[in-house]
Amino acid sequence: MIALQETIMLMSVLLLLLGSILISFKTRFIQFRAIPHMFTLLRQSFSSTEQSAYTVKAHKALFSAMATTIGISNITGPLIAIHYGGPGALFGYFLATIFGSAATFAEVTFALKFKDPAPEKDRIGGPMHYLKKVYPAFVPMLYSFFGAVLIVIWSGSQSNRLASIMSPYNIPNWLCGGLLSLFTLFVVIGGIKRVSTVAEKLVPFMFLLYAGTMIWILGCNISSIPGVIGLVLSSALYPKALGIGAALGSAMQALRWGLSKAFMCNESGIGTSTIPHSMADTENPVDQGILSIVSVYSNGLLCLLSGLVVLVTNAHLAYDNDSLGAITKIFAHYFPFVGPSILIFSATLFVITTVIGNSYNGSQFYAYLFGKKGLYIYYAINAISIFSFACMSVDFTTHIEDYLMVPVIVPHIIGIVILTFRYHSLITLKHSSQHCGGQP
Repeated sequence: MIALQETIMLMSVLLLLLGSILISFKTRFIQFRAIPHMFTLLRQSFSSTEQSAYTVKAHKALFSAMATTIGISNITGPLIAIHYGGPGALFGYFLATIFGSAATFAEVTFALKFKDPAPEKDRIGGPMHYLKKVYPAFVPMLYSFFGAVLIVIWSGSQSNRLASIMSPYNIPNWLCGGLLSLFTLFVVIGGIKRVSTVAEKLVPFMFLLYAGTMIWILGCNISSIPGVIGLVLSSALYPKALGIGAALGSAMQALRWGLSKAFMCNESGIGTSTIPHSMADTENPVDQGILSIVSVYSNGLLCLLSGLVVLVTNAHLAYDNDSLGAITKIFAHYFPFVGPSILIFSATLFVITTVIGNSYNGSQFYAYLFGKKGLYIYYAINAISIFSFACMSVDFTTHIEDYLMVPVIVPHIIGIVILTFRYHSLITLKHSSQHCGGQP
């Protein structure tokens, strides 16, 4: 049974990678060509004013999406992936970042091009609307159901990891889960405006704080970095000669763990990160698609930094199913006295923003299924998940979230590949405001 589940997971993430590669070629690698315009759009968004009470500025939508993708998985995911898949798993993160950014561009562009036609006050964001262009109506419904369940598990998983960080400091798991669930309720009930306001203030700060600490640790081990990069590449591309079958199995194991943890982290090709982007105040869908690439690159950078730190410090060799404990030891070594406090602070910010973002995204799936009048039911279910998962085993949450991704990944990545080929002319750079004179 375990072998079957692992095979299904591997096939799903390989499908996600293949779809992302196809989109990259069809868009002529928009993720690279659009980088200069990306910075222009960011500058214009910061200087613009919000036009509606029910939409947000483009960069606020971006930060709201980044709030869900930048989370505790950026800290622990690479260590878990390397432990199970070997150093080559980090190459999976690289592939998911480079090609996944094109998938994110396409899905966000479609989310705005085919957004809910309802008035802004009643609009429901997300990929369900563009999936209707490809599938019968029941498929977006099923996608929404599994998406809502997956996000409840994701929120609970984040709570679980935060509780495990706090346990050594005599903070009860129930208290940690309870406070997090109450704060999340307070923010998401305020809608996209409140979510985006919190994300705009926290996301840049927590990104710079964590990235800065990782760069410092790598700087202290700069002589080891070339060897570590060589180890990652050789492990992924040239497995040791243990026989053809063993070498292939080693490469597939690296891809399975690297890609699954990477795509779960950056959400590329899955569709969930399109929901806050759907609420962006922009006239040109392509512009928001270009901005969304920032989220994938930022996420990938944090994961690659974390993975390199794991390898240069050999933390994966001493891993004993306590990923946060292993990372805490690294921080304590390189930042005496203040290291654990820095990690706790960073992890807490990561969890708070991710749970808030996830909860908002999940509410849109629920609203698509049952209407906005029942949202408080979803908020209650999500709050219960956040509270109860804080008291569960970490091992339980590590694996269940992987398998729940499968029914979300498969229909969505196939759908956006079809849309990319069908509506190719709509998602080219020439349709952005840089070329057509519109405002972002």
